[in-house]
Amino acid sequence: MSSSATGRGPGDFPWPDLPGTGRRARPALEDTEAALRGSAARLRACGQEDQARRAERSAAQARFDLDEPLVAGQLHAAAVGLWHIPRVEPLAGQMLETVLSLARADRGNVQLADPASGALRIIAQHGFGAEFLDHFAVVDDDRSACGRAAGRGAQLVIPDVTTDPGFGPHRQIAAASGFRAVQSTPLTDQAGRVVGVVSTHYPRPYAPPARDMRIITRYAELAGQVLASRLSAALPAGPGAAGARQRAVDAEAAAACLEEQAALLPEPLSQACLPAAALERRVQARHLAWARLQDQHAGLLRGWLVGPGKLEREPAFIDAVAAAIGLPSAAVVLLGTQPGEAVIAASDATARAAHDLEFVLGEGPAHLAAARGQTVQVAGTALAGRWPQYGPAAARLGVQAVLAVPLQPAGLGAVCAYASQPAISDQAAMAAGQIADTLPLTLAQGPYHPHSGDGVPVLPFLSEADFPAVIHQAAGMVSQQCGCGITDALALLRARAFSVGCPAEEIAAHVVRGELRLC
Repeated sequence: MSSSATGRGPGDFPWPDLPGTGRRARPALEDTEAALRGSAARLRACGQEDQARRAERSAAQARFDLDEPLVAGQLHAAAVGLWHIPRVEPLAGQMLETVLSLARADRGNVQLADPASGALRIIAQHGFGAEFLDHFAVVDDDRSACGRAAGRGAQLVIPDVTTDPGFGPHRQIAAASGFRAVQSTPLTDQAGRVVGVVSTHYPRPYAPPARDMRIITRYAELAGQVLASRLSAALPAGPGAAGARQRAVDAEAAAACLEEQAALLPEPLSQACLPAAALERRVQARHLAWARLQDQHAGLLRGWLVGPGKLEREPAFIDAVAAAIGLPSAAVVLLGTQPGEAVIAASDATARAAHDLEFVLGEGPAHLAAARGQTVQVAGTALAGRWPQYGPAAARLGVQAVLAVPLQPAGLGAVCAYASQPAISDQAAMAAGQIADTLPLTLAQGPYHPHSGDGVPVLPFLSEADFPAVIHQAAGMVSQQCGCGITDALALLRARAFSVGCPAEEIAAHVVRGELRLC
């Protein structure tokens, strides 16, 4: 097939020409290539075949940049543009559009490799109908071009599928879909691991020119690194979860050791070991619960990245908290050293509005649970009996039941859940309790700031949590205007929000814009 057949070709890039590597860069690239090839030879002589192949792959990339400086610059620019696409499906769509241009083709697809089984699943395609998509929905054989390319970790061309010995099981669908030739190129991460495959298809027998295939390979390496980075953040067993599980194993070993000692020691001494063993068991449970939460978040994030998903925004950690509790409306509320100060991570608008009521009215489940150090669970008509103002207002939001489990130490905050039915299940209450028991453990893990400048605790995993900055700004302005402290300024903001029936954040925005003075 000639380039004129489709109007596409490797010279027809949709990006402006960029400078090549330049004369000054050539010596450095040549030295790099030579050093890498020397390293590959030494590694192979030592029996380290995988490392040798990785060095050879890097040397080939340097050679490509030397041989094709202008094209290399264009490919790198195209790959840089991919970093601005957060979700996998549109990212794959852009990758496919580029490869179709490079391959002089009008039809193709991008498949994602399952990290556990290696099976390939189509996540982007152009030019195919339902029959093709159903047939190749999941590929886990070594007969198709994509399956062979993924299995070998190398580019594969089938110039004519009707004569290729291995393609037999797929000839019928190829004929029905109208393609006779196909090329498949692995999408690889920095280490050369296959994370997906991009394929292009041709209506007649065809073998793409070697230069075209070399360019496609280089682009697939660059694009594969972007794809891998999008997926690595959402792997089910991320490093955080793995670390928590290891700490759980260590705690279990310590508990077992203490229990063994208790069995061997005389009665007074054995009784001293048992409380320590019980504490280690509790620490083990906390670490396991933390790992499950991180896995839950990773699963939500992976679903959002890879699939169409129902969430319009990237899932936050609080979404994993809500999913673990089993209710759509959940919040983690962290209280400050001054009355009324708080940050909140809310899973949805209902949870955010419910907490705003607490801020405005000065009463509600989170503050009560934190103050008493006890779980608060209220449902149905009892809401109005417990909180004469908060209860009816929460009901108008559709909240029929609330649950707040305090974080320890007392006064730190609470894990809250809100239900649209006048009951919260025992299972949900138990899950919220486990989460509340687990979250403070993260304060001891890694660098953190115990309190913000306003005296509000900061938990690093809840980076999405915020007490709206506009309220802090407004409180500062009200404090200056009225000659009062920040606590009194917050009280004035709450009072105005209550009197006019608006969210406190909206009142604060009017103050910051100079549209409202409270004294």
